[in-house]
Amino acid sequence: MKRIHLLFAIFIFAILFVGLTNVSAVDSSKWKTINLGDAEFKIPPEYENGSFWNNHTFCKDSPFNFEIEYFTESKYEYYDFGDDITSTSPENIQIDTIGNHDVITFLNYPTYTANTDYFIEIYFICGNNTYKISQNGTNISENVKEIIRTSPKQNLTSQEFYSKFYNYQIKYMKYLDDLEWVSNDLQQFENQKNLERQAQNDNMYWYLFGYYSNNY
Repeated sequence: MKRIHLLFAIFIFAILFVGLTNVSAVDSSKWKTINLGDAEFKIPPEYENGSFWNNHTFCKDSPFNFEIEYFTESKYEYYDFGDDITSTSPENIQIDTIGNHDVITFLNYPTYTANTDYFIEIYFICGNNTYKISQNGTNISENVKEIIRTSPKQNLTSQEFYSKFYNYQIKYMKYLDDLEWVSNDLQQFENQKNLERQAQNDNMYWYLFGYYSNNY
């Protein structure tokens, strides 16, 4: 609950104080373009040889290097964001604006064996759809800023943007509550099945014991 209040405070702060300059110092006129979901993105040379995964992800090498993900189902929208906001300390959450986009950025520590570097995850919206860019490093690179800056603008106001992500967090917390309930229910079910298995084993033991006693 404290995390939800913190997120709400961050969003209110972001609505009242819009940050960062939107002037581009990068020339993206010759960059490759890709289509992902309903949006077209310009891709800088260092990532242009990436590949598409299951029609809603463009990735170069791995998600810890560079990835753009289009969320096609509402579950994944709130699950990914909810997991990030609950597992990231407040000092590693940043609220910015880039071009016509509000953005929420998370700095992630290396948590996987294959990943030894820091990486960031940037949530933003094109039109009405949610996207996430993962990028190696601790700060948004100028080229990644240009990717976001030149993408289709969001159709939401800043207040609607932050309200949407706040609702993601609420849904995620409900998901965790439901998961805990299911987990407890499954544990009770498993305990009952274990008792039944033990009873069956006991019955089998006495059956075999009786058979052995009567025949030998």
